[in-house]
Parts: sequence; C-alpha cells; structure tokens
Amino acid sequence: MALIIEDSQKVTQRKIPVPKNAQKVFSALYNALEPNMGKNNLKNLKNLATDKTYNKKGDNSDKVNGKEQGVNYVNIDVAKKRKERWPNNPLQQMAQGGQLAYDLYDKGIKRARSQEKVQPVEPPKPTSNATEPPEVKVKQIEMPSGTISYNENRIIKEGLEGHPYYDYMEDYDAYYVLNEFFDNPQGKQNWGVLINPDMYAKALRELSRFGKLTNSTFPSKYVYQWMGIIMKNTAILVVNTELAGHTQHGFPIDDVVDIAENRFGISLEPTYDACSEWLEEQGLYDWMQMPDGSDAWTDFGLEPLWKVIEEYDESLPPEKVLVLVNRALDVYHQRGDMASIFIQGGSKALSRIAEEIKRDGKKIYITEKQLINLKHG
Repeated sequence: MALIIEDSQKVTQRKIPVPKNAQKVFSALYNALEPNMGKNNLKNLKNLATDKTYNKKGDNSDKVNGKEQGVNYVNIDVAKKRKERWPNNPLQQMAQGGQLAYDLYDKGIKRARSQEKVQPVEPPKPTSNATEPPEVKVKQIEMPSGTISYNENRIIKEGLEGHPYYDYMEDYDAYYVLNEFFDNPQGKQNWGVLINPDMYAKALRELSRFGKLTNSTFPSKYVYQWMGIIMKNTAILVVNTELAGHTQHGFPIDDVVDIAENRFGISLEPTYDACSEWLEEQGLYDWMQMPDGSDAWTDFGLEPLWKVIEEYDESLPPEKVLVLVNRALDVYHQRGDMASIFIQGGSKALSRIAEEIKRDGKKIYITEKQLINLKHG
C-alpha cells in the first residue's frame, strides 16, 4: 500500500524531457536508418529526434533570454507503452532509439512514479516454525555514518537491494529536487504526505495503555508508512544540504550542469562556485524551505536521523518502529523546526500531543527493556 501525494498532476500527465544531446544521437541514427527502413518503421525514432519547442504562446517558463528552447517531450503514458513493447531484435531496438531511448523511458517513468507515490517500508511478514529458516548471507553497505547489514534474501523489486532507505535515496536524488524546483520556482518546496498528528497520538496512547499496538483499535500498518515518510524526507533533506554546500558528502555538480544544459541550454562551468551561484540566481535557496518557513538544510540533523534509520529492520514489530519514529521526530535542528518535514504541525503538534497525554495521566515512553519483552505477534 502506498500513500498518495495530493497532486493536481497525474502520472499520465507528466512528461519526460528529451535532452538536446540525446536528440542529436536520435537524429543521426534516424538519418542512417531511414534510407533502408523507411519513415513509417522509424516513426518513434523520428519523434525522439524532432527538435521542436514545447513552449505555449505567452509561456516564458522555459525560455532563456526570451528565446524558446528546442527541447522535445515524451508523455509518460507513451513512454510506458514503448517500454512494454520493447523488441528483442537488436535492429528493431535500434529503430526505436536503442539503449539510450530505453533508458530515457525507464528513468522518466521511475521519476514520475516517485513524484506520485510515497512507498512505505514493508511490515514484517509472518514466519512459520514448521521449517528451518534459510541460510542468510550478510553483506556490508557503506552508509554516511557507518555501515549497515542487509540480507541477500531481501531483494527489492527492479534490482534494488539492501536497506529500504536506499530506495528513497535512489528516487529522491538531486535530479528530483532540482526538477521539482524548476517546475514551480515561485512556490515552496513540497514535502508531500506528512504524519497525521491525531493518528500518531492515538498510536502513543495505544502503546502506553497496552504495551503494544492492537490492530483492532489501531492499524499498525500506519507506523511503517510513517517510517517511509521519515526515510523519504530525510533523503530529500540530504540533497538539500548538499545543494546548500553544507555537507562534506559533496555538491552534485554533474546534476546541476545536466539540468542547466538539458532544460535551459546553458553551459555551466562544472565547479561548485559556478553552479551554486547560478542556483542562487534562480532562487533555489529561497525555495528550499521546511513547512515552518525555515531553511530546509541542516548542519547537525543528518547524523542523528541516519542513526535512527539504520536501526530499522523489516523484522521489527510495529511497537519498536513507533519508538524509532518518535526518536526521529525529536531530532533537534538549529535552523528551525525539523519535525515539520515529518509530521503536520511539527514541534507544536508534538508539544500538544505530549500535554494531552500528560493530562490523561498516561506515560508516552516505554523502555527498551520493555520492548524486548514485547510479543511479536
């Protein structure tokens, strides 16, 4: 189950920009194949090679110095059909645009889907004691704050494997954030679906009253969705911090240069100074805001968030996941209200929940020792 972001655009309405350099490749391939294969057999390739403007009359959003940009677009639904019907014959693949076209469709579809849905982490699956569990091979993956183990038996769809956080890092990268900005530069950064504070308060009351979450009164699936929200928005926060030059993990120069070239036809010098200055001129750093209006990057908030995320494992019961969510919401952020990118109302909502539960005479915390003794059923 996924949480749907409130968005006026549906996936089928989104479009994939065809980079100018790719159009040149498609055009050269079309010119080489057309004499022998004919125009009708190369229709898709010709569309990819077409150098045309996508600006509507009076629309200056995709103009540079008043000049329209000749960048072609492919509708997402068209890209999906072409990918589904991708031929096995190498010559026919070439007639469709080759691997470059396939990758263009694949990447564009994934980005559109990532903008449309927030995938929660999966809850633990029931296990049977009838048979011995399979042997588990453990690998180590480098994480920003250390290493984290994952099982080879847990392979995510589309070839992604490892800790669920890597899925979010893959989908919500610098390219995603920059495209979100240039799609709506006059607005503010959209953090998508956030944790419902009333549901969160209900979960805390449930845990403090019974020592566990019972599906009869509180669907535990929401706790895993909340963890998904925390991972997704942490991944975005990491990108923001990199774009703001406030991390040692590197500035995404290649992504900025690529966006400038493919979207605006601008050749930026591939240096931090040139890229950051251009982004500042475009207004990115004013656009990157948390819901409370503060700067949406952090100097000290990433490490504690990573530590919380690293402790998540799909075998954890919902009670322990709820404790991790609670710890993530408590991470301190000097620039503003960090909790506001995870829960509606941010720290004010958390303070209200704490006061309400205090008036009820119930404790909202449970010790780790108690959690160890909780039943996993």
